[in-house]
Amino acid sequence: MFKYLLIFFTYILAMTSNNFACKQNAYGGQCVIYVRKVFGGSRKKMPGLCQYNKDCGAYNAYHNWNLDNGKGKLPSSNSLLIIAKQKGMPWGHIAKVKSVSIDSFGNYLMKVDESNWDNDERMDCNVNYTYYPSSNTMKRKGGTAKKSAGFIYSGTSKNPVQPKNPKEGSGFFGGLVGGDSPSIAPVSPVEGPPVLSGGSYAPSNGQRNVISTISSTSSNLVSGVSNWTGKKWKDTKKTTTNAWYKTGNWTSDKVDKTKTWTKKNWKTSKQATSNAWDKTSQWTKDKASKSASWAKTKKGQASNWTKSKWKKYKAWKKNRKEEAAKKGK
Repeated sequence: MFKYLLIFFTYILAMTSNNFACKQNAYGGQCVIYVRKVFGGSRKKMPGLCQYNKDCGAYNAYHNWNLDNGKGKLPSSNSLLIIAKQKGMPWGHIAKVKSVSIDSFGNYLMKVDESNWDNDERMDCNVNYTYYPSSNTMKRKGGTAKKSAGFIYSGTSKNPVQPKNPKEGSGFFGGLVGGDSPSIAPVSPVEGPPVLSGGSYAPSNGQRNVISTISSTSSNLVSGVSNWTGKKWKDTKKTTTNAWYKTGNWTSDKVDKTKTWTKKNWKTSKQATSNAWDKTSQWTKDKASKSASWAKTKKGQASNWTKSKWKKYKAWKKNRKEEAAKKGK
């Protein structure tokens, strides 16, 4: 009996351990269930999400889960990544951030373990995500950008990777510091110039030369960029002005041509209508004249026929009288 209890509790411990291993294509369940197992399985810290919204979506975790180390908008290792509810992802998504680094543009490159991304309840391990702090979006494997809800930091989360000595509100990294992100531990230099009394640094001659070269190069670079920008602006302005004049002339020419074409077509149409009307009028007159002439001819023919018939009748009647008189004698 003790043997079976030991096996059971070992299984439970493995399922609720923060070291719940990710195995590619192994069964992991839904994303919420998977990360709950990864981060210890505590229902107190990670309660069921259906009680907050009937859709039970993973996006509800950001406001309702707490792993005792705060929340923020910047990723850190061993934190929870939450994708917000949005078009195409009505339930959002939740996953474990395994590791984080930052590129030269201030974007965060993450390795992520997750489950059920393809609605197959299977694990995906070491997936490449990129988080863009300027737009608060992230891309999975370079795909479509998804709106981020934020990150929940666990007790083993490390501070989010930050550029050295960032200035809030300036440069590529402006606005990335502060808010509800954990504080950044200072970075100690590996080695540096000798320290004088009072804590000031005394750079060597070689370091002075390097600093002078860097300063001169930076100045030349800024000047070159400024000149290039000014020239590009003048060229762009000139090109735009020329294009505008060309467009204006082209429009004017098109209007004039359209007016001329309209007048010409109107005259042609008017002349064609007039000619057609004249032809119709002449045809009508000719038809009327022919009809009158035909009627006159017919009337004359009828009159002649009537006269001829009358003469014949009178002659026939006269003959009958004469024949009757002869018989009476």
